[in-house]
Amino acid sequence: MKFLLMFTPPYGDLINWGSVAEILFNAISSGHYAQVTVPGVYTGLGFLLVPSYWLWTKLPIPHPPVNQSHMLFSTSMPVLLLSFLLKIPILFADIGTGVLISNLVSRATGSSKGRVAFLVWYLNPFNIYWINVFGGMDIIPTCIFMAAVALATKDKWLDSGLSLAVAGILRIFSLFTFPFLLLVFRNKLNRSARFLIGFMLPLALGIGFVLSTGVVTFTWIVGVPSRQFWLMDFFGYSLTNNNVKLTFVVLALQFFVTCRYWKSAEIIPLATVSVLALLTAAQAYGGSGHHFIWASPLLTTSVMLNQNEKWTFILTFMTACLGPFISPVPLPAYTDTLTWGAFYAAKTVYLLRINLNQIQLFAFNKMKALDLQVATNDIR
Repeated sequence: MKFLLMFTPPYGDLINWGSVAEILFNAISSGHYAQVTVPGVYTGLGFLLVPSYWLWTKLPIPHPPVNQSHMLFSTSMPVLLLSFLLKIPILFADIGTGVLISNLVSRATGSSKGRVAFLVWYLNPFNIYWINVFGGMDIIPTCIFMAAVALATKDKWLDSGLSLAVAGILRIFSLFTFPFLLLVFRNKLNRSARFLIGFMLPLALGIGFVLSTGVVTFTWIVGVPSRQFWLMDFFGYSLTNNNVKLTFVVLALQFFVTCRYWKSAEIIPLATVSVLALLTAAQAYGGSGHHFIWASPLLTTSVMLNQNEKWTFILTFMTACLGPFISPVPLPAYTDTLTWGAFYAAKTVYLLRINLNQIQLFAFNKMKALDLQVATNDIR
């Protein structure tokens, strides 16, 4: 079914990604790498799409230049085939994410729940639309991020840090989970050292690659946010449309609450709350629903491990599927704000629920410790 859904006209950012792949393919074909300043922050994912673009050029069909103006929503055979081939890496990442979720749940529960977890992920209407129909490239770094989480649960900290950094190079969002994941290593210096080495190595190599392509100083790297306006808007550097966005304030508050009240040092809940806090805060102003792909696999894993989240999980994805893009039924224009607000509210409720559960557990443990102390004093 998903294979057929991939054969749809391109829209959204899919043609932009195809254009990046075209730039990189032409540069490689001429015997050199394109300067990173051309595709910018899209370079990493662009390289992963070059094989799809190359395969398209080998098909016995016309190969027009890839650009938004003449390919957007086009139903011509060359454009449909390009759209389909660009989604092939997405399909592999989609399946890979489901397998990782299944393995995580199976090992955590020691039961066959992993199979159910795979189906919950794979048949989620939100995922089907944004990944397979829309062509959300974020699923590729998300899959690598989930690999980092899975490797951490196996005590493979070097590989976990490396995977987290690679996911962050491809898409910056996962880098904001790094401080939260460090909480796993309280009083565990050996593990933290391996994780840090794995995390820093790809970043150092990435910076070296950027400099080798002709960027003489770090000025270009430091100035990336000023050139990527979507990134500035997403994280709240600008006050677009008079909306005050407090992404970093919310992340800092969540980090404080996690340090102060969370007694769990498990990587799955820490990764879940960090991603959910980031997306809840950053998307309060609007934005695109496909960014929620980052939270989707973590919430799927979390709900399979904590059945008390079931209704919050269902509410969140029901509101996500009411959005103006995903809804199969055309909705009046005025409902856009309402449906987006419902989705934002559901994400906020989910985030609050996870924190309240941890705070209640913290209070319960405090009361037990106090009762034990009183009992000990009475005996004395």
